Amino acid sequence: MAGTSTMSDMDLNAVRKLAQSYTTHPLHLTALHASYLDRATSDLPTLSDSLISLQPLNPSLLERDVADHKDYFTKIKFKYLEQESKERFLRYILREDPPSLRAAHNMQLEQTNTALKTSLKTSKLALESSSAQVRTLAPQIDALHTQTLADAAESTQLVKEIRDMELELARLRAQHPPESRMTISRATQILDEQVDTLQQLTKELHVRTQALGQKKGALQGKAKELERVELDRIAAEARLGEAKRASEGRDGNVEKLVSWYTNAIAGYKDLMGIVGLSAQTENELRVVYRTPRGDRTLCLIFEPGTGRLGDARVLEEKLDITEAVDLAVAGNDVPGLVRRVLALLRSART
Repeated sequence: MAGTSTMSDMDLNAVRKLAQSYTTHPLHLTALHASYLDRATSDLPTLSDSLISLQPLNPSLLERDVADHKDYFTKIKFKYLEQESKERFLRYILREDPPSLRAAHNMQLEQTNTALKTSLKTSKLALESSSAQVRTLAPQIDALHTQTLADAAESTQLVKEIRDMELELARLRAQHPPESRMTISRATQILDEQVDTLQQLTKELHVRTQALGQKKGALQGKAKELERVELDRIAAEARLGEAKRASEGRDGNVEKLVSWYTNAIAGYKDLMGIVGLSAQTENELRVVYRTPRGDRTLCLIFEPGTGRLGDARVLEEKLDITEAVDLAVAGNDVPGLVRRVLALLRSART
């Protein structure tokens, strides 16, 4: 951690030194730019409206400006020749002799003129070479200058962001001192404890799933037994009716049959955990079951006339049995509905 912090401080110091050196030591391109502006504004003072004097930062106007100067000097030469012709004409009319010039003076002037022409030609060649070099190097220098400015701006922005991050890091360190931070060993210990807890819960879930499967199997067996008891009850009721119709007096067999029927009903209630059974209306039957939550009443509502199951609900609590009711109503499966509701009530924790 200390080594990483030292390396980051060294990198930050290097970035700061680079940004400072860029601001305190201007590029050679900047010095050339200033020198070019001085030359552009001082070399051609006679033409105040020249293009290069109006836009000195546009080297592409140099050739047009040279052409304008050539045209300007051509006009001056024409005016000079015109004035010279007028002067000679006036002297010819007035019979005045022109001022005499010595041959040595003429030779000196001719030599001076030749030297000036040679210098002018050399300057033109140098100007054309410089113009060609400027046209070649200008795009490259402009691209490098643009990239340098972008890099400098990016460096400045990065330095600012690094400073902001340092301030934020200092604030976080102040809010969370080292003694209150969680160590790697403590985090590993907590992770191991959570893994152990998860494994224990997984085992418990597996055990409960197996127990639930066993209870479902036992419940299905009880349901089948209940169906057999229900069939026996129906058969017993039929025999009881026949016995009542066959005999007007008391008969020992009938009493035995009634006693067996009563015992069957009691066994059926005990087997299914039924505490009470009552008919509120012709179409509503309420059955009270014994559950881990206490006694719960299942209200069964049948359709008038057809006797098919129409709806069901648990009165004492809000228990979502919508899916079980829909399945039972679709198949008119009252025993199946009872099994599902009892499974929900008996599997719920107290």
